[in-house]
Amino acid sequence: MSNIELRYNIEPSENRKIDEVDLAAADRTQIDYYLFCGDIYFRVDDVVFDANWGWVPVLGFALNLRDAGQELTYIDNYRIDFTESNDYLKFTKYNQNVYIEASYTDNIACVSLTYLNEATLEFLLRIINDISAKWPALKTNLIIKHNISEG
Repeated sequence: MSNIELRYNIEPSENRKIDEVDLAAADRTQIDYYLFCGDIYFRVDDVVFDANWGWVPVLGFALNLRDAGQELTYIDNYRIDFTESNDYLKFTKYNQNVYIEASYTDNIACVSLTYLNEATLEFLLRIINDISAKWPALKTNLIIKHNISEG
């Protein structure tokens, strides 16, 4: 069985920007493009898909990664494009396995769809809980409430 490691870091300079936003009313565009920017550490076994660029919207990435796993239940291909860049992650389902590749590495990883879904849900819920500990209004956001109820 493959091992998925998902970690993140939110840039401390983001705190002031986040404090100025009504997190309860933030929409998906704000979450996907502007809020909680930092680094993503994403590894599958020994394949590194890290995006430690300092500007990746961490919560948006986690939501998109969760969407990838869910959508791959029904479709065979999914792509996550990084904002402010031409880089992307590509997910291809074959039988019940998912092959993961990125524009910024030549390596390809393979995980089961079930394990991908478990790992991405755990990662998303961990980020939501961590961020909500500092910014409790986030848990009242309809997008976040919907994702917590699915977990």
